[in-house]
Amino acid sequence: MKKYKATSFFKVTSWIFFIVSVLMVAYVYYQSEIIFMGKKHEYYTVYYILSIISTFLWTVILNLKSTIREKVVIVAISIVISAYIIEGLLFLFLGSDLNHKRIIAANNIGVDFDTRTKIEVIQDFIDDGVDAFPSVHATDLVKTMNTHKEDTDKLYPLGGVSNKVTVSTNENGKYMVFNSDRYGFNNLDLLWEKPSQLEWLLVGDSFTEGLSVQQDEDIAGQIKLITNQPVINLGISGNGPITELGLLREYAKFLQPKKVIWIYCDGNDIDFDLPREKSIQLLMKYLDLNFSQNLINRQDEIDKQITKYITAEKKKERKDSYKYNWMRLQILRELLGFHSYNNTTIEIDPLFFDILRMAKSEVSSWGGKLYFVYLPEYSRYKKLGIDHELYKKRAEVISKVEKLDIHVIDLHKEVFEKTTDPLSFFPFRLPGHYNRHGYRGAAKAIVSNSE
Repeated sequence: MKKYKATSFFKVTSWIFFIVSVLMVAYVYYQSEIIFMGKKHEYYTVYYILSIISTFLWTVILNLKSTIREKVVIVAISIVISAYIIEGLLFLFLGSDLNHKRIIAANNIGVDFDTRTKIEVIQDFIDDGVDAFPSVHATDLVKTMNTHKEDTDKLYPLGGVSNKVTVSTNENGKYMVFNSDRYGFNNLDLLWEKPSQLEWLLVGDSFTEGLSVQQDEDIAGQIKLITNQPVINLGISGNGPITELGLLREYAKFLQPKKVIWIYCDGNDIDFDLPREKSIQLLMKYLDLNFSQNLINRQDEIDKQITKYITAEKKKERKDSYKYNWMRLQILRELLGFHSYNNTTIEIDPLFFDILRMAKSEVSSWGGKLYFVYLPEYSRYKKLGIDHELYKKRAEVISKVEKLDIHVIDLHKEVFEKTTDPLSFFPFRLPGHYNRHGYRGAAKAIVSNSE
């Protein structure tokens, strides 16, 4: 009887390993092709290979003699148990989730780190009588387009909720909190009162918005400190080139700034944001020179749409998600190099340069000048042996932009190449946005190269 039970146990366990392997193939496909739209093949290739090999091996093992199968299962179980023990130890000493790593790094150097979740921060504001909102943008709404498609088909907001205490992310130890302006951007609202005096306007993604520093520490705030000139920041997390073109048409043309700073992030603008934007029908209409949603006069609708989204999604936010990453052996996979994603062979869609050409025309129509700022992200400086001309096709991007007769400000050359410690510009030397020193360097380079 005992021998029969043992045989059954090993048979069932073999089937469990086989089923998990099949599910892994499906999961990898979902992540690679659905979530990332096939744009991270290089990252997911190793997982495709491992899950397919595992499926094949367990198919074979299921047909082996029971004595051999039992030995294989014992080895497999031992490997799994050992992997989770190692993961547990690494979790305790290194942290798993990036935010957890930041907390550990902050503690190691004596920096206070706000460990509350965003929901907790917002609730504390509300308890104090402050009407606070999480930072929400169009890209967040698009993630649930199947649920809210009727809304996004009618209106695609390019700003956030207006005139609210807005809670964003925490990378430096303190949550980024700002009072949004009348159109939901990270600005002092009074800047919109005197548009004729506007010298600077910025468009871009989360780096432009200023994640994760305070309002006067981001690029826009530091340009103002350096020049004592008014600056409006239209940066929004998740923005891509088409959205930024839309921002010029919806908001910038009413302000007619003298200098428009187009901040290009080499981490995702071309290889992720632009393909995602091309899948959004309403957003693609901005490629028509005469298209506008008249957003500057529809802020009440925008507020209602985003508030509706926040209400619907509020209960779905999870707390301390990093505590569950151990189940996926995240730290161990990182140490083994499974998380390396070094896409130096990104495909540059010619549409990107068509968009810049249209942006230049928009800005020139009111007598302004467009500047293209090449902003490098963390992975460029974390990896060794990077060819900075080829990585993310930096040299090719800059060359083609210059051929459009658009002035280029290369932050890699003007800021990062001039320091011996580029990682010091990132919070706790970990992946993320710039810290205030990084933003300060970017602002100084922009000002000195745009006169």
